[in-house]
Amino acid sequence: MISNGKNHNVTLDFQPTQIDLYTDQAEQFGSIFPGYINGIQLGVLRSYSPGIGNPLTNMNFWLFLLFSTTNHDFYCVNQDIRVVPAVIKWATNNQVTYEDPFGLEQRLQAAPTYQKLLEMIAADYNELAAKNQYPTLVSDLAAIYWE
Repeated sequence: MISNGKNHNVTLDFQPTQIDLYTDQAEQFGSIFPGYINGIQLGVLRSYSPGIGNPLTNMNFWLFLLFSTTNHDFYCVNQDIRVVPAVIKWATNNQVTYEDPFGLEQRLQAAPTYQKLLEMIAADYNELAAKNQYPTLVSDLAAIYWE
């Protein structure tokens, strides 16, 4: 289970561990999601305003975690995207509305292979970046940390 700090728990099929995104240390979060976390991403998790909505059910939030923030860019796609269908499955089963403005669920279903999915996301994301049109939540999360 993952707690968002407000008693809204998300069950992830592949990792039945309970943490609190707002209070646990980077090492603990990193051990649950290997490769997702670094200081910037942890800062974003802790800085995310609960009043804006539940970040766990916004697919752009997870998209943000799938990109490396090395050198303050988002072009290096991380290795593990299993959390997206897990969150979508949980949201559907619990009748929780989720947002997917970048179409991550559709991309998962359409991609013939995992490698192709990464290539599609990276290409589309680089195009958005070139036009300075990052998916809104991703840029907002980055702005929260770097402002």
